[in-house]
Order: sequence, then C-alpha cells, then structure tokens
Amino acid sequence: MPSALLDQPLIVALLAILVIVLVVMVALRRRAQGTPDAEPAEPESLETVRFHLARRNGYDPADVDALVDKLAALPDTADGHREALVIVEDIRFHLAYRGGYDPGDVDAFVDRQAAHYRRLLG
Repeated sequence: MPSALLDQPLIVALLAILVIVLVVMVALRRRAQGTPDAEPAEPESLETVRFHLARRNGYDPADVDALVDKLAALPDTADGHREALVIVEDIRFHLAYRGGYDPGDVDAFVDRQAAHYRRLLG
C-alpha cells in the first residue's frame, strides 16, 4: 500500500502537465488557423490590412483586395454599415491554386469585420 500513496502525487503531477500541454496546443492551433482568442475592440484599418500568403491553395488576392476596397469605399453611416454587413456575410472567394492569401487570415478578418458592423448597428 505505501507505494500506491507515493504514486498519487506523481499521477496528479502528470495530469497537470497533460492539461497544460493541451491548453498550449489548442492556443497554438487557434493562432495557426487565425482564430482569435478574444475579439479586438476595433478591427484593423482597411487601409493597412495585410494577409499572409498561403503555402498552397489560398484565396484569390484579387477577390480579397476587391472586398477590402469595397468596404473602404462605403460611407461611415448606418446605411453604409448595413451594406457592409450584408457584403461580409455573403462574401465568397475563388481559390488561387498557387499561393493566394491564407484562408485562415482572410476568414478571421471577415469575421472581425462582421462583428464590428453588428456592434455598430446595435
């Protein structure tokens, strides 16, 4: 029986290490996928937004750049915000079979924009 008592702290320590490793792995996976851990208060500026290039199949840069330009051209009014929300909720991108923008980055950007316009519209 004494050896069983000595093993309990070891088991607890191993379980604690396992939990820490899992938490770190989930955070790293979210970062790699572009999934934010917490939504920023304001999305990045449309004039300075940049996306990583995909190693393989990514979103067609012309499609993504056209979206950013379209959003930047909309007026900063309730009507402009409504139109922007419709645009980002319905957007679809073509794939670029060589390169292109990283889909995780672009999807996270679109999600942040949608959340931003929803907040503005109340």
